[in-house]
Amino acid sequence: MTKIGVLIYDKVQPLDAIGPWEVFAMWIKIDASIELYLVSESGAYVECDSDLVCSFANCAPLDYLIVHGGMGRLEQVTNQQLISFIKQQYRSCKLMLSVCTGAFLLAKAGLLEQQSATTYWRAIEELAQDKNIKIVPQRIVKSGKIWTA
Repeated sequence: MTKIGVLIYDKVQPLDAIGPWEVFAMWIKIDASIELYLVSESGAYVECDSDLVCSFANCAPLDYLIVHGGMGRLEQVTNQQLISFIKQQYRSCKLMLSVCTGAFLLAKAGLLEQQSATTYWRAIEELAQDKNIKIVPQRIVKSGKIWTA
């Protein structure tokens, strides 16, 4: 069984989370060996057609975790539970993916050190302030098991 998690948090950019969620939800109709989780710190429910939510505490080790951006990342980089969850899931993930400014959460978790990475074009200069990250101004950067877009 392949487990895919979509990380959500207060003020996450809805399109970044819901767009991939819907793609994967359709994929499940083709490949029933996929489990899809919408993961939040508290496990609070989100009202939508696909409403499976789990908390950080009861989330199984995932094969893939998608970390999204949005204005909420400005607050979430100081959320130790969220950063710890990302670090914990990294151990089991085949791929850890970020969308937009979700790269800042991966950086805070220490996962971008000495890695090539990208982010939303307006935030590249901000991410480049961390001299331990090799900034690549492309749409998608694959660096080991971390992919940033």
